[in-house]
Amino acid sequence: MPTPLIKEHGGGTKGIRGCLCEVCAERRREYARLNARKYRAAKPRNPPGGARPGAGRKPVENPGYWGRHRRVYKARGSASGYACENCGWRAMQWARIHGRTGNDPADYRPLCGKCHAIYDAEIHAAAYARRKVRQPSP
Repeated sequence: MPTPLIKEHGGGTKGIRGCLCEVCAERRREYARLNARKYRAAKPRNPPGGARPGAGRKPVENPGYWGRHRRVYKARGSASGYACENCGWRAMQWARIHGRTGNDPADYRPLCGKCHAIYDAEIHAAAYARRKVRQPSP
């Protein structure tokens, strides 16, 4: 096995990555091959008899923000493959239809960035107006 520090090639103690000669390149390849073999031997992929019981991800009933968008992407693909439902330009984002849970991929509509911002601003403006209407308690 080659030594990691080579003083006769490349000068100084640059290590096996320091020199570009063919001797050092061969030593780098051999070092990588041996380490890869050692790593594979240390971590078996599946135990004998098949995969581990309970391996893999289980579906979540109520996923978070990224989990919901991942479901939409897997079911319907990228939003850029659709036209914006408001203006007809190329959509860039999946927008959740307001008032729906978002657990179903059909709860999302493809919108361009501008229309998505306007669509969300309408809901945020209504929520802000509701907060402003409340009377302060005495």
